[in-house]
Amino acid sequence: EKKPEINYNLPSLQLGESPLYFESINQLGTYNEIGAGMGDDLTDTRLDTKNTFSLPMKIAFISFKPFVSSRQTFYDKGANNQNGIIRTIFYSGADMSTKFYRIFDIKTNFLGLDINALRHIITPSIGYLYTHPPTIPNSNIKQIDGVDSTTRGNTAALSLSNKLQTKRNGLSVDLVDFLITTNLVLDPKLG
Repeated sequence: EKKPEINYNLPSLQLGESPLYFESINQLGTYNEIGAGMGDDLTDTRLDTKNTFSLPMKIAFISFKPFVSSRQTFYDKGANNQNGIIRTIFYSGADMSTKFYRIFDIKTNFLGLDINALRHIITPSIGYLYTHPPTIPNSNIKQIDGVDSTTRGNTAALSLSNKLQTKRNGLSVDLVDFLITTNLVLDPKLG
């Protein structure tokens, strides 16, 4: 059972005049595990923060964004009733994408869609992520959700976005956004 959680996300912000960007995702929550027998109920508190530095750039027609991240998670109790556990995970990787588009001169109100020119955008992208082994193994952490089950990894994510847009009152409006994505494990022995 999740009691109310507090979440704070700092969107990607440029660091002064530098080309670096910083992003932070934070969560504080208390979680109850209700046991089958009497006296088996457990309460855990977890503070999780993930901070990312990135260096977005354009190389010819490709957007390229290398990044490094550090995630620190504080648990008030571990799986073996240890007190005050702090686990750190280091991430690094890069994202690449580009866009191809074509504009069709179509003006119609068919089905009330109010189409004023139609733009077709195709965006292929690939991302690479290396996850360093956590400082505390998962067996020492009570498993609440995906934050706690993170292990060492070496993966690539491929995606293809296929979007149709039109203009309404000078603003772009998405009519269709079809996204296909898959993840590839580059070294299945890791984990």
